[in-house]
Amino acid sequence: MKERAYIIGNYEKIVVKIRGLNVLFHGLKITKCDLLKDVEGAEYLVLVGLGRKLSTIKKIIYETSEKDCCKPLLKSFGSDIVHVFNIGGFKYKIVSY
Repeated sequence: MKERAYIIGNYEKIVVKIRGLNVLFHGLKITKCDLLKDVEGAEYLVLVGLGRKLSTIKKIIYETSEKDCCKPLLKSFGSDIVHVFNIGGFKYKIVSY
């Protein structure tokens, strides 16, 4: 488990313990996941952190931009983009395995 420190304004520092989803999946013995939803700007880091567990996720919804850095990674695990949509000016993709 890693710790990450955050500064809130100029006054408060909080330390948060974090785990990667691959560690969580392993610890909870999760062998498949039906849906992984947008993770607010950290999509690529989350997907890379999943490693081989990425292929155990049935559908992934993620926010994207013109430079979609997640697409090559997802393709390397055999995914297909099945739907693209916009909400509030943000572009999302649904990926399926």
